[in-house]
Amino acid sequence: MSAQPKARALHWVYKIGDLKKSLDFYSKIFGLKVFRNEEFETGCEATCNGPYAGSWSKTMIGTTSEHENFALELTYNYGISSYSRGNDFRYIAVYAPDGAQKAKEAGYEVVEEKGNQFVTDPDGYRYRLVTSVSEEYKSIVSKEPFLYVCLSSQNVEQSKAYWVDVIGMTQFNSPSAGENSYDGDKYLIAGFAASQTKLKFVQLGETEKLDHAEAFGRIAFATSDIMPFYNAAVAKGDKIQNPPIKLSTPGKVTVEVTILKDRDDFEICFVEQVGFDDLCTTKPGDDLIDWEQREKKLSSIAKWKARKDKADAAAAAAAALAPTASS
Repeated sequence: MSAQPKARALHWVYKIGDLKKSLDFYSKIFGLKVFRNEEFETGCEATCNGPYAGSWSKTMIGTTSEHENFALELTYNYGISSYSRGNDFRYIAVYAPDGAQKAKEAGYEVVEEKGNQFVTDPDGYRYRLVTSVSEEYKSIVSKEPFLYVCLSSQNVEQSKAYWVDVIGMTQFNSPSAGENSYDGDKYLIAGFAASQTKLKFVQLGETEKLDHAEAFGRIAFATSDIMPFYNAAVAKGDKIQNPPIKLSTPGKVTVEVTILKDRDDFEICFVEQVGFDDLCTTKPGDDLIDWEQREKKLSSIAKWKARKDKADAAAAAAAALAPTASS
């Protein structure tokens, strides 16, 4: 495999059911702030909001800056309050020495499992609260608290063949003690650089089947050239969800992306760096959320749904009363 261009881990995409509840959780426990909030009237051409065609919003949150740090993308599809969850997403490991205390003070339960502490957000997404790291990670956590996104794998060797051999990531050691005691010894930690947030893949049991369900997420990376990643996946016969496509954001630059799928069907977005840098360069007001407008939109959707449900019920009742061909 030819060397891939450098890439930077940008964000993990979540589907959420209540933006206010999510922001309360992330601000109080991890101190995350809103970088930008964007509203869309129709579904994303690259299914950024999932397989939904209606109105949606994207709220980017993180610690310091999207230009430098990993972020979370909170995707809200208007009118959808919850999603069925599979076993694909396990947790995100965050260096948060005081995370447990902050979670308890904010009224969130902290659960201990095999010597590891976890807290769960309003949508059921879990966070492993890491309080100490190995020597090689100590210079990293002061700049990047998100250590890795932990995902399930049907076969860790296949995950390595894809992420290391095709995509060009490097394999890394565990950042903290307790990794093996919780996740077992069949796992892969891979990333583009030691200083970046990484991916961790943990192999499922022999009888377990990987299930993405409705809440499946997506990892995104920025790179100077998306084509080598796309071409490498094509050459190996791996899945392509979206060939290179240009996406527009109201009031901002158009960016080029490609969406790939790994061998467990995890979605991967590669976006060209220049366009992304412009997209995440904010101006005053970009972080504001128009809660009043959101409520109006939700009210309108609720009224439309009530009318549709009433019409559907009437149609079903009429069909039940209609004479059949044999009567």
